[in-house]
Amino acid sequence: MSDKAGEIAQRILEQARKKADAAEVLYDEAESAGVRFQDNQLKAVSGSSSSGVGLRVIHRGRLGFSCTNDPNGVDQLVANALDSAGFGQEARFQFPGAVAGAATVKVYDAAAAELPMERAVEMMKGAVARVLEYCPEAHCGGGVGREFGRSVLCNSAGLHHEEPSTHFAMGVSAFLVRGESFLWVDEGEDSCRFSADLMRHADKVVEWMRLSEREVKLGAEEMPVLFTPNALDFLLATFETNTNGKAVQKGASVLAKRLGERVLDPRVTLWDDPLVDYRPGSMAVDDEGVPARRKPIFENGVLKEFIYDLQTAGHQGAQSTGNGVRGYSSAPSPGNANVRLAGGSKPRREILSGLKRGLLIEAALGAGQSNVLAGAFSVNVELGFLVENGEIVGRVKDCMLAGNAFDAFNHIRDLSAETEWHGSAELPYVCFDSLSVAGRGG
Repeated sequence: MSDKAGEIAQRILEQARKKADAAEVLYDEAESAGVRFQDNQLKAVSGSSSSGVGLRVIHRGRLGFSCTNDPNGVDQLVANALDSAGFGQEARFQFPGAVAGAATVKVYDAAAAELPMERAVEMMKGAVARVLEYCPEAHCGGGVGREFGRSVLCNSAGLHHEEPSTHFAMGVSAFLVRGESFLWVDEGEDSCRFSADLMRHADKVVEWMRLSEREVKLGAEEMPVLFTPNALDFLLATFETNTNGKAVQKGASVLAKRLGERVLDPRVTLWDDPLVDYRPGSMAVDDEGVPARRKPIFENGVLKEFIYDLQTAGHQGAQSTGNGVRGYSSAPSPGNANVRLAGGSKPRREILSGLKRGLLIEAALGAGQSNVLAGAFSVNVELGFLVENGEIVGRVKDCMLAGNAFDAFNHIRDLSAETEWHGSAELPYVCFDSLSVAGRGG
């Protein structure tokens, strides 16, 4: 990658300042490499590099934006940004000045940036061998990948912020066909830091396959449901969407007028936390130059804060919360950093052993068809298990789960003491009192 990224960004800014009232430049560079396995074998080793620049201007009180990955197209970039300002939104903010008071957050790891692909191949070979040792007829896939990036953000108010970062991801999957039965299991992780422990995920795949050996069918009933941290994302999407400043600005959020009210079970405390070392959503400064900070979205069930970028905050008469998120090819919008749900007091094994009859959900399909803003959901259970008398008795097939996220999070049976990181979310196991289950037979 170029050692002159800062110079390139500053040069583009100087060109824009000659014609625009105010300007902001985001210059991104990235190099990535990865290996991919399919049907138990190495399928591909790939590598790529990219760079691009996004220019945002405020001209005659309105916002304009343009982007390019052509380093020689600066004049056209500036012209396009100015043209778009002619019919852009009214600017409700001014670009911030030099960064002051930002926290120190680790988002770069040399071991991730320099990972040899030969080692990545060996990691995958070992993980695939572990799964095939348990189930030789399985079709295994997955991969290991790394990315090293550098971003430069500067503006006409005196801001200049450069930050290198890394991203590392690995995962292993298994697909199994037995008669008319299909099983897909996928485990992995991603962060800013290298980890050599892919075998841990292969062991989890094997454990899910073992628990899936017996299959059971359900009819229609209401029962307690225990969600693993991996399965909670579609439920939390309701709260992330409704506390996003864009939804609040547009009047779409059902929580827009409920700041300070208790909305969820008093045991629910949910943070937006960009200050955790080596997590994918971490940052010292957001993509508009505003210092990031840890903030409670819900605290003891009470709605405490919405997340804003500069523009949505300006519309709402608020301050940016340091959640302006973007790539070089898009203008900023509010986005969560790392979402962290506080755990409870019971170990997950104790929660599971307390279920006389219920479901354990590891993965669901079809959340995109749910009414996210209203909280309503109806999803297929991709990987779930029937629990009787505290023991997992078999994998459920042809089963759907329905309910409402607001109702569910007001009727919590337990939250586990343990939490797990899955990408940019740290979550406990959560057991809800009762959800609707619909199967094809009992």
